[in-house]
Amino acid sequence: MPARMNASPDRQWPVMLDIRTCWRLRGGRERTGAEYGTLFAATGFSLARILPLPGAIGVSLIEGVPA
Repeated sequence: MPARMNASPDRQWPVMLDIRTCWRLRGGRERTGAEYGTLFAATGFSLARILPLPGAIGVSLIEGVPA
């Protein structure tokens, strides 16, 4: 999830995923890159990179490595 949303329709898809996640998983949520960095650090990992998946708007692969 980007830290700030762009108003274009193709960038609103992450918000729709967030709503769906919260509805289906009851308490699930999207996180920004900074939030993932904090989460990884709390578990002894470091956020290596976030790679947007081609053709999947708003979906990314998040890579962590041992700190």
